[in-house]
This record gives sequence, structure tokens and C-alpha cells, in this order.
Amino acid sequence: MPFIVVASDRATRMLIDKVKAIYVPGLYRDRSNKICTTTFTAFARKKFFDDLAAGDLHTALRDAPKQILLCSPFPSAQPDWQPGMDIPQLHEPPDSSQAWPGGTVVMGIIDDGISFGHEHFLNEAGTRVQFYWRQDGLKQTEPTVDFGSELCRHDGIRPGIDSLLSQSTFGGAVDEDHFYHLAGALDFSEPNGLHRAASWRRAHGTHVLDLAAGAPRSENVTNRPIICVQLGSTAVADTTGALWGDKVKAGIDYIMQRANLLTADGEENLPLVINFSFGLHAGPHDGTAPLEHDFEKQLSSRPKTRMVLPSGNSHLSRCHATVKFDHPGDSVELLWRVQPEDLTPSWLYIWLPHDDASPPGTDRIKLTVREPGGIVTPELGDSSPGAGVVILDGSEIICLAVSGFDDVSTQRSHFVIAIQPTLRLNATDPKAPPGVWTINIKNVSLTKHRQVDAWVEGDDAPYGYPRRGRQSYLDDGRYQQFDEAGFVLESDPPDSCPTKWAGSINAIATGKQPIVIGGLIRKELRPAPYSAGGPITMPAGAIPPVHRDGPDALCTSDDSIVHGGVLAAGSRSGSLVAMNGTSVAAPLIARIVADSLATSGTGDRGFIHGLAEPPSLPAGSPPKPSKERGGAGRILLPHPYMRISRLG
Repeated sequence: MPFIVVASDRATRMLIDKVKAIYVPGLYRDRSNKICTTTFTAFARKKFFDDLAAGDLHTALRDAPKQILLCSPFPSAQPDWQPGMDIPQLHEPPDSSQAWPGGTVVMGIIDDGISFGHEHFLNEAGTRVQFYWRQDGLKQTEPTVDFGSELCRHDGIRPGIDSLLSQSTFGGAVDEDHFYHLAGALDFSEPNGLHRAASWRRAHGTHVLDLAAGAPRSENVTNRPIICVQLGSTAVADTTGALWGDKVKAGIDYIMQRANLLTADGEENLPLVINFSFGLHAGPHDGTAPLEHDFEKQLSSRPKTRMVLPSGNSHLSRCHATVKFDHPGDSVELLWRVQPEDLTPSWLYIWLPHDDASPPGTDRIKLTVREPGGIVTPELGDSSPGAGVVILDGSEIICLAVSGFDDVSTQRSHFVIAIQPTLRLNATDPKAPPGVWTINIKNVSLTKHRQVDAWVEGDDAPYGYPRRGRQSYLDDGRYQQFDEAGFVLESDPPDSCPTKWAGSINAIATGKQPIVIGGLIRKELRPAPYSAGGPITMPAGAIPPVHRDGPDALCTSDDSIVHGGVLAAGSRSGSLVAMNGTSVAAPLIARIVADSLATSGTGDRGFIHGLAEPPSLPAGSPPKPSKERGGAGRILLPHPYMRISRLG
């Protein structure tokens, strides 16, 4: 069972390090084999949790300050590292420093299914991809990265990308499948190989990278070197984010370090733009999630580094609710529909507002969980972090609700409610009944207008991956989804209904520095129905106005209501596919940001705000979207950035 641990002090990390049933990979260890980071992904067996609950072996660890976030089990995510194994010494990558032409900006991407041998990432001299890190797969015998494998443009301790391209060129054309075979990117014989996204006709990472940095080889682009991080397939498949959070952090560090290696001696580091077109549903939504903290630190550590994120596609998903109380004793019910034939657990997170007494000494709210058959848990309050209640089926737990307090980043209390899968391939494994689960939230001491937020975590399989989960959602009968003509409503119902479209923005896109982009239907000039927005919640100690209302701006994610998506490269050269979502709007802006940095511009959020709502908008355009939904407004890009005209 993989899980994230947030351990706030060194003593707690030392305790965890001594437990033999827990595996902590070398990524999170220093050269003396000690855990060296406060947030890390660990792997444990069920016996560890049994012992932890009973207190037989781990009393000190049970009482230590920590936060544990569980995720869906992925057997293939089991790490190679185990306690007692030596951590290999890393080799240095080949020297890639050189004198780059004026206006050079490094383009970094963290994604899945990056066909890095595509002709749009080549120029006359060879590949523009300077470094490529594949985070899963077999380790190299002479590693240059902590896990997975790395390829560099130039030959080093192994053949470089240019050499592999030469070996795969026959009759003047590159045999891309042969190239990926030599590179190890499409080796289906590898153990624990869950998925090879670049083998599909449409590959998310290829499409995104083409929009951000692609150009026909005939244009001979030399001032946009590329650094790629291919996320591990098990991490991508985990929609809770527990398996990819720290790998994303490692990917950003990798891109920054390798970008610095491109700089010639005595020269200033090249500007860098990183695109990460992924997101989560659940989180504090106030800019204080652990990964958002990492973003802020990393972007501040390197001048002229920008990050672009999507605002998310969950606007219509019914995965967010807000609750306010007028008086103590008032209660609200959230109706949570868990679907049948769901092979993965379902998760609901409830976040309380910040309280200066951290953690609070008395309960502010109490909740109960009722399963579809009528069994109700005891009341659970927020004043005792770590306390929990369960629903049993015989001796097996089918639902667990836990109270927590995040003293590392958010400084806020929260509840996590986890429900077992409703379908099991092994008939003896515990499963939960599908249907409507009722969460009753009772006010104890919250004052009027203090808001409680709930988010259902995402459970839909990423494109191309086996469908294991089915998305649960908030099913309130008062919620009006359609108007009298049958059209989908995109604005919220009256305040009496807690389920909201608003506030469904990507949970890792609420920080201060990243540029966050929503989706726009180009022809109709209105937000894409799925494009998520704010408002974000109030961070601890913040004074209004907060650092953002929603996305920074909207950019094209669909050509029109009948021509969905944006055209860009398929997984093989010469192919053209359409993909939509805010994931394809973000890289279009990443290209604009790079152009700004190339001409000594700021390329920051303020720059993007200045591009929005140009005076050239056609007459009769729909009104400007609200700040929560559309930020500073709509950005219409000229055709050179819409890949249709650049695919010659």
C-alpha cells in the first residue's frame, strides 16, 4: 500500500526509518541513507497499519507528529529499494554547455506519453531534446538519476539521443518505433510496466509539448532546447496524486538542474518555462498544499523560471460543496453517490477554515457517515487529530473517516472519508455498497459565514489507461443541472444547495507564482463548459484580497462547440490529432511566456493579465467572464500558435 507521509520533524523521520515494514525509496534519502525530506512517498504492508492501530510495536511512531495520506493500491508501484540496500552513486551526465543563440529559452515538460523523437522536436543538427528522464522502468547499470533512466542528447556513458536517431534512420527517414525500442521507451517486457502511453495514436505529452515548443524540422529552431520528464505510469494512473506528487517535485528539480548544465561557463542561466498539464480535485485550495509549497520554493530558487498549469476540467463534475451555518446546532447533509462496479476506493475531503487556536481545543463541527443501508458511524469532531470512526461489514472495514490537522503547510483541520471499492475481482476482499452515502455535518461553534469546503477526489482513468475507477459525485436533488430547454447550466444554483460548480479549480493551481490557464471555445469566445474556476479558499492569516480569484486567463482549448479540441502532433511524425481540456490551453500560453522571456520580458502572471481581453475582440462577443471563472479575460492567439498553420 503506497502512502504519503508528511513528517514535520527529524525524530519522526528517524522512527519511520526504523520500521522494517515500511519502504522509503532512495529518492528521499541522502548519501548516509537517512530520510532527508519532510514529505515522502512510502510503501507499507497491512500488518504495519494493524500494529500502528494496536500500539504493539509502534507506540512512539503512533504518537509522533505526522500526517499520512493514503492512495489507491498499485502493486506495480512497489519500489526496487528495500531496507539495507546500498544507494548507488550517480554518474554525471555529459557536458551540454554551449553558446546558445540570442533569445534562447529552455522548455521543460513533465507529462505522460512524450514521443521525444517526433520530427517537431528536431532541427537540422539533430534533436532539440537535451535531456529525457523516464521515471519508471529498469534502473540503468550506471545511473545518472536516482530512479528510472536518463537519455542525453550527446553520447556519455551510453549512446545519446542523436546517436539513437542516427541508428534508427533508414533511407533518410527515422523509424520512430525502432528509435523508441533502442531508447527503452516502449519496452513492454519490462517488469511492472503498467502502460506505454507513447504507443497510442494520441499521446498526451506529445500533444502538449508540440503546442508548447513544437515546430517543423524545416524551420530549424535552435533557440528552444527541450528537457522532458516522463512520469512513471503507475504515478499517472493514480488519480489521488499520492504517487506522483513527489515525483513531480523531483521532475522540476531535475529540469532546473539540467537547464543549468546547458549554460556555458560564465554565462547567466538560461530562462526556463515548465509546463505541467496535470491536476487534482481535492486539496485545501488555498495555495498551501505540499506540492504548491514546493512550486513556490522551486520557482523562487531560480531566476527567470516560469511554470504554467491548467485550471482543471472539473467544472461540471459535482465534486465540490460549500457549507455555511447560521447558528450552533445547525446541520447540513451532503449526499455522496458512490457508483457500482468501481474497482478503486472513493475519497471525500472536508476542509475547515483556519483557526488561530491550532489545532482547535474544542470541536467546531462534528460529522457522521451513513451508508446506503442505514448504518451510521459515531460522531467525529475536529478537535482530536488522528481520531477516526469506521463502518464494518462483519470484521472488515468498508468506510473510514479520520480527523486531521495539517501542521506542516495549511494549518487547517480537515476530515478524510475513504470508502472501499464497490467491486472486487477477488470475492473475499471487502467491498462497500454502491449508492448514496450521507455525510451529516453539524455545527458546534463555527460563527456565521465561516465556510466549510468539501471536495470529492478524482477517480476517472487518464486517457489510454485501463478503467479501474468510476467517478463518485455529490448528488443533491436540489441541484439544477439543465435549463428548461435541456441545455447544461454552467452557473451555480441558489445558495440553499451546497453543491457548487464554483471553486472546483485544480487543487495544485492555487499558489502565487504559477500561471494558471482555463479553457476557451475560440469561435464562441466563452469558457469551455468543463473549465474549472475559483474562488480559492482563504489561506491561514491572509487578508483579502487573496493572491488569486481563479485562473489567470482563458486560452483556446476547443476550436468551436462542434470542432472540439486543439490540433497538434500525434504520437508519430506526420500525424495530427485533436485533444481538448485545459491541459492543451496551458502549453499555448507556455509558448507565449517563452517568447516574452526571449525578448527580456517578464513572462509572469502580470504579463499574461496584460494580454487578456484585447481590443480586437469581435463585435458582439459574449461578456467578459467573471474573475473566478476567467481571470483577467480571454487571450486570442494568432494562427502561428494554433498548430493548424505550422504543420507543413
